Amino acid sequence: MGEEGLSTHVLINSRKEKDITDAMRNLGAMALRISGLGIADDINLHIRESLAKDTRLRKFPQEIKENIENVLTQRANGMFRWVHLQLEELKRKRTKPAILEALQSLPKNLEQTYENALNRISEDDREIAFRALIIIGEFHFGDESLAVQRLAQDLAWFG
Repeated sequence: MGEEGLSTHVLINSRKEKDITDAMRNLGAMALRISGLGIADDINLHIRESLAKDTRLRKFPQEIKENIENVLTQRANGMFRWVHLQLEELKRKRTKPAILEALQSLPKNLEQTYENALNRISEDDREIAFRALIIIGEFHFGDESLAVQRLAQDLAWFG
């Protein structure tokens, strides 16, 4: 029932990662490079707005907020998600030394950020967390009916 001459175009936006680049090349995708300068400005704006508007972050002393802005802007490497997760982690800190230490030991990339988050899950809760991640992945990327079945089984099991 399709009409002749119709085609579909898909735009995929990503950081330049080898596995993604290879996969797209195998699909015959055309690569377009976008300057990172605008992205860096957008990330800096996001950081400043978060520091000004978030109920927890805006309570930090001005010198700490400036330090957070500088460090996150320099280390973001075009990753909004990385910045967001670092801000979430900084909000958990209660003292100036804890904030400064967190800024000095920031994870280098998203993978390390996720690994740190998973390592904070207690040993007793890891099986539940792992199963939850599988279900989320199935809902997001895979077979929704399988995800619903697995969710029902897990709810019955962990009940």
